[in-house]
Amino acid sequence: MLKDKVEKYDALKLELQKCKKCDLRRQVCYYATGPITATVMVIGQAPSLYRKSEEHFSEMSRNIFNKFLDELHLTKEDIWITNAIKCVEPHKRTGVDLNCKSYLKREIKIVQPNEIFLMGCVATHAVFGSAKPYKSFKEKGITYHVMPHPMVVLYDPEEGKKKFLDALKRVKEYRQTHRIKVRKQLTLEGI
Repeated sequence: MLKDKVEKYDALKLELQKCKKCDLRRQVCYYATGPITATVMVIGQAPSLYRKSEEHFSEMSRNIFNKFLDELHLTKEDIWITNAIKCVEPHKRTGVDLNCKSYLKREIKIVQPNEIFLMGCVATHAVFGSAKPYKSFKEKGITYHVMPHPMVVLYDPEEGKKKFLDALKRVKEYRQTHRIKVRKQLTLEGI
C-alpha cells in the first residue's frame, strides 16, 4: 500500500513538472510535504511568490499556522500539507485555477486522509466547487474543516483574528466531540 501511494504520487509529480495547462507553469511548482501515510491533510491556497523555503505558508502566516497545529496536537511531521494551486502565482488572484483541481483531487485519493483542513476560500472552492461556511462536517468518510486562511489575521487584525479563533473553536469542539485530542484555547497573543 505504501509503495503504491509513493509510486502514484511520484507519477503525479512528473505530470505536474510537465504541465502546460496555464501560464503559471512557467513559474516554480511546489509539491506537498509530510508523510504520504498521513491521516490529516492541510490544503492551503498557493505557493507564495515571496516564499524563501519549502514551507507551505508564507513567513507572515507561518507563525499563526504553527500555533494552530500546536493547539490541535498536530506537527508538520504528522500531516500532509499541500496547496490548491500547485505553482507560484506571480500576483495575488482570487479565482481557483481549475487546471490544478484535477491534480488536487488525485492527490486526495492517493493520500486517503481521514481529516482535511481547507485553509481559505481557494482551497474550499478547489475541493467543493463553491464556498462553504466555516464549519466541520463529514462527507464520504472524510471529515472536512473549513477554516479561514491564516493570512486573514494579518489582513484584518481585529475581525480576521476573531474569524480565525471562532473557526478554530468550532474545529476543537468538533474534534472533542469525536474524541480527537485537543488543547486549551488559542489566543494568538503577540501576533
